[in-house]
Amino acid sequence: MDREPPRRTWWRDTRFRLPLGVAVFVVLLWVPTNVERHWVFHVGNTFFDVDPLHTMPYVAVLLLPFARRVSHRKRDLLVVALVPIIGQLWAAKMLQRALCLPWRDWPPRPEQLPFVARIPGSAGAYVLCPTAGEAAARRAAWCTDPEHDHASSI
Repeated sequence: MDREPPRRTWWRDTRFRLPLGVAVFVVLLWVPTNVERHWVFHVGNTFFDVDPLHTMPYVAVLLLPFARRVSHRKRDLLVVALVPIIGQLWAAKMLQRALCLPWRDWPPRPEQLPFVARIPGSAGAYVLCPTAGEAAARRAAWCTDPEHDHASSI
């Protein structure tokens, strides 16, 4: 078990994540409205025809592996793929959150609470552990006040 919390790196800083999220949002709005021709890729004997109007479903598929790690359900990606404007916002938000991993600075979902360990010395940041036992052990290892009950604290 790590006694040290994960180090904060430059790409986890909000000053970097926010402009990148805004840039992704702008690009995802700009591509379907300004690109008129299809992109055709030739791979072996197969042709891939990419329609710019279908940019959001492609982005949703690319974000699918990160959905659970950034506190979204897989079905939330239907919003990304199907809802105009909101999909671009969610995609930018998911990218911002993915850059912050393994740190998390957004509120955990209620079903994630037993798996959460707060990072000492940070304002509201936490790590999501794979098991509740590992989360309890990590909370105990990172504890700065040994007088309280580790199992009930998050």
